[in-house]
Amino acid sequence: MIHTSPDGLSDAKLGENTRVYFLAGLQHFSALFPPQKTSPGSPDSNAQQRYNPNPIQWYWRALITVMNQWVKDGTAPPASTYPKIADGTLVPLSKSAFPNIPGVNKPHEVSLAYHLDFGPQWKDGIVSIEPPKVGKPFVVLVPQSDADGNDLGGVSLPELQVPLATYTGWNLRDPGIGLSDLRLSPEYRSGGLLARGYRFLKELHADGRALLYTTAIFAENAHALATLTAGRAGLPAYHPMGCLNCSSINIGRTKPPFEAHCDIERGSLALLPQIVDCLNRNNARKQFAPFHSCEEFLLGRRWRDFQVSDFYVAVRNGHVIGVIGQWNQRRFKQTRVIRFSGSLRWLAPMANVTHQVFKGRRFPEVGEELRSFYVSFVAVDDDDVSVFRALLRALYRDAVAGDAMFALTSLHQEDPLRAALEDYSLTPFSARIYCVCYSDGESGFGILDSRVPYLEAATL
Repeated sequence: MIHTSPDGLSDAKLGENTRVYFLAGLQHFSALFPPQKTSPGSPDSNAQQRYNPNPIQWYWRALITVMNQWVKDGTAPPASTYPKIADGTLVPLSKSAFPNIPGVNKPHEVSLAYHLDFGPQWKDGIVSIEPPKVGKPFVVLVPQSDADGNDLGGVSLPELQVPLATYTGWNLRDPGIGLSDLRLSPEYRSGGLLARGYRFLKELHADGRALLYTTAIFAENAHALATLTAGRAGLPAYHPMGCLNCSSINIGRTKPPFEAHCDIERGSLALLPQIVDCLNRNNARKQFAPFHSCEEFLLGRRWRDFQVSDFYVAVRNGHVIGVIGQWNQRRFKQTRVIRFSGSLRWLAPMANVTHQVFKGRRFPEVGEELRSFYVSFVAVDDDDVSVFRALLRALYRDAVAGDAMFALTSLHQEDPLRAALEDYSLTPFSARIYCVCYSDGESGFGILDSRVPYLEAATL
């Protein structure tokens, strides 16, 4: 963004007092030599390829020298050297010519930055919209590659000018990292990546900190269900725990408040101790539900971007009898539409033409972010559906005034609170949940009782 126009269509003109240098074939910091796939002292940084050992210190020495000469003596440094749109060395990821190298997986997506609207007084340092309205993403471009996979358009060390290898500034994670959110491109699903991921999980399991694990698999993903639950050698046992209803509430027309003979308030520091008490006493009735403390909501160390004020609280006679949370994770997790299939290919465009007139549901455009939030931290005394209805209605009414299109829920098929979802237009989605364990966890699984499972969809 420092050397292109905001729309990503042209190179920006730099000032005479500015220099930009792209250090080609270099990662953020130089790795040790000989290169390894792990970083010393960082077991969670396992990568698919060896870390890049190209030495950054030669760049530092040169840059510090020319800057000193520029500031002290007025001697201008060399001209800026960086990839440019005009000469084809700065391109969209889809136009990258990075070669097919055996055993090397290429990036298939980029990290996006978005236009943010903090309000009309933002230029004066005044924030009137918090959190900000999230607009369209900026265009993201990448350096073009040569035939060896090395970056073009930048300042190159001799290692790149006469290369013996491919040196990149990126390195994809080992599939064992973040295994609970493991996703594989179709071309790799029948290969060895999954087996490697489970080998890594078993290595982590050896520390003995956990005997039981939970996982959720899309109910219509027959291939994953068949593969993971077949009892294959080397895989842990998958014990079915029913279905998790993850239907999305479609945010559309406003609805009247729901009366449940209680007051609905937003979370506050004064209410936080009662909120946590309500969560813990109700979570004790659910399988797998976590134990909470006030500190984890105050310090933000456990539930990223969730604030105390994101709670909706049902209060009756001065006592908290139910809570839900509105957890917006869009700052660090986004989902985008690649394409529509089936009847939605023609239904979605038609609905988007008419929604302004009839105030109906609008579908996201292809390439657009699914603007959504999670209905989280659901806890209601005695599973009182009327109280849950009142909480959900207050949250929904506030969402209508915002820019969200969907509210994502997660309730087990046997959870009585599911009845409240019947009040809304829903996009159905469900996942089969499993308790996963190795042989040393079978005894722990055997003592689980019949409590209804509770999993936060926001953490899956």
